[in-house]
Amino acid sequence: DWSSDVFSSDLASIEITCQLGSWSDVSTTTDAFDPGLNSPVRLQVELKESVKALHDARWTKFEYSVTLNPGSQNSVTTRRYKRVRLLPPDHFLFARMDSVNKQLVDFSWLISAWVNSQEPRLGLVRQRALDFFPRLGVQTESAEDPRLFAGQKVEAIYRALQGENIQYFDNAVVFHSGEFQYMQRVQSCATTIETAKGNCLDNSVLFASLLSLCGIDPGILLMPGHALAAWRAPSAAGNRSEERRVG
Repeated sequence: DWSSDVFSSDLASIEITCQLGSWSDVSTTTDAFDPGLNSPVRLQVELKESVKALHDARWTKFEYSVTLNPGSQNSVTTRRYKRVRLLPPDHFLFARMDSVNKQLVDFSWLISAWVNSQEPRLGLVRQRALDFFPRLGVQTESAEDPRLFAGQKVEAIYRALQGENIQYFDNAVVFHSGEFQYMQRVQSCATTIETAKGNCLDNSVLFASLLSLCGIDPGILLMPGHALAAWRAPSAAGNRSEERRVG
């Protein structure tokens, strides 16, 4: 909210700091920007280890400041804060009720944060899938029939995952709602492999992570009371794609 007279040149220098209550240290970044453009500035906030011990949601303050021309005599600083609710690491907020507009805001896309192709435990499953389909590492688009080739990859991954003997375990208490928000506890793919049990969403996250590891574009379909893993299958002609799902 600065007037144009504070800008002395075509480019302005800006410093941004932020802190998530006692749950993070102060993070700072500086950047130069054109006052006439709406440009994003990225700032990564590193959370403390104490966040991992959270079992219930906690209210805290997200404090931030923006300084124009830091270090100069005409520097200007604006400080703000917002009251936010910090969720435990394994909680997925899939919707929130906007109490002002009386609308349900969809956050289901956040489930992508659980899809982790870098999990080391997935390597053994992938190796088992290679035994079923040795061409698993070949790029799908290079195949004569990409859609058929992708389906063969998915089948091999599915058969390999069956070797983990993961049992379906649907704990009804994982579904719950807070004040104007709806959450579900979701396991990491590492936890699902370690415990050899999980519900439909846990298993969908695991399968989607394996698909991503093997070069297949994954998806997760959410519906009332159920979740499915999905994958993008290129057409035989290679000029379009379609969604397919694995129950």
